[in-house]
Amino acid sequence: MQQKTTPPPPLPKELLQGGRWPEGPVQDQGAVARARRRRRLAANARERRRMLGLNIAFDRLRSVIPNLESDKKLSKSETLQMAQIYITTLSDLLREGKRDPDAACAEEDAGAEGAPGLEVTGVMNFWGRTSGSK
Repeated sequence: MQQKTTPPPPLPKELLQGGRWPEGPVQDQGAVARARRRRRLAANARERRRMLGLNIAFDRLRSVIPNLESDKKLSKSETLQMAQIYITTLSDLLREGKRDPDAACAEEDAGAEGAPGLEVTGVMNFWGRTSGSK
């Protein structure tokens, strides 16, 4: 004689999370909310550390690029634009020195006042702000 088997009872809704089996024991809603808040606070702290590191890097970059208006702090966008111009200008100067090494030696022998285009006022005027800046 065969025994009748009854189907298993349906799973309680609390055990299912989004149609999936839970990974651990069933937790109350308060514990879930506390865990979510802890994760959010940890993510916020990581983001604050990331932004602090980024701001420190921008401050270091600002300290090495020439700036006419040294009393006004450059924005991040202005800092990147100035750095790009500065790097391009230095690269151009290096390329010019490689093309004409005799002229570069003559400029060094003449001193700073005898080096055309490298006077401090000329360099400082070059770094003035563009018309699009504040």
